[in-house]
Amino acid sequence: MRLKDKVAIVTGGGSGIGHQTCLQFAREGAKVLVVDLLGDKAKDVAHQITGKGVWQRRWRKTFPPKTARSALHRTAGTLWKRIDILVNNAASFHHRSVEEATAADWETVLKVNVLGTSFCTKYALPFMKQQGSGSIINVASINGLVAMPTGWTNYSASKAAIVNMSKSMAYDYARLEFG
Repeated sequence: MRLKDKVAIVTGGGSGIGHQTCLQFAREGAKVLVVDLLGDKAKDVAHQITGKGVWQRRWRKTFPPKTARSALHRTAGTLWKRIDILVNNAASFHHRSVEEATAADWETVLKVNVLGTSFCTKYALPFMKQQGSGSIINVASINGLVAMPTGWTNYSASKAAIVNMSKSMAYDYARLEFG
């Protein structure tokens, strides 16, 4: 079990890639905090990995404010006293062209995809610095690298932001002297 006793937070853990990540991490021995906008989906995944150190947290339908994002990390810190892995997987899939997209569409996609990734990382870093190790995995998409046909402008822009933000974060923290 490669992840025995490691603590992982997985955003968007209720379905798709996030769901499978939670299952695999639990099989590998990790304690997993399953986070999803849809609390029932998070609860279902938590039930699938119960007994392996799992805890689930329900997010409100709108992306939580900074205080709620920091509460997710405090929860993991309180339960397990550490955060070893953060998987920023949560995503809003509002596919819209420039003509179709409203300000609300842009705000939703950017809040979840870009700001969510940024602030979840911000609140995990102090734990990782204190313990001297940690891994942050930002899930983007081919849409962040290649233009997709019709109607993907705002989603693609958010995924391109995650790709570049991940590179910048790597410059800032990959060579960080922990401890």
